[in-house]
Amino acid sequence: MVAILGQELYADYADADRVVSMDLAKLVAGVLSGIGFLGAGAIIRAGDGDVVGTATGASVWAAGVLGLTVGFGLYFIALLIFVLVAAILVVGGYLHKEG
Repeated sequence: MVAILGQELYADYADADRVVSMDLAKLVAGVLSGIGFLGAGAIIRAGDGDVVGTATGASVWAAGVLGLTVGFGLYFIALLIFVLVAAILVVGGYLHKEG
């Protein structure tokens, strides 16, 4: 929704004076920073010193990237990202259980 909103605002104010500054890169950076902060909150150190939640934190961040990609209308790239992230999580989970 944020990506779509950014595009709409950019289209509305594209011919405006210099008073309004629209930069979609700032929008992407802000969203990813906020999502990264939330994902980092999922990473904790367990009582025995093991760090858990890294896959969850990375998945939260990847979901933010996926949302922005879909919001900007890049559906094929979003599908590729989804398949890649899902494959990494499935293979990584399998390897983690085996190891």
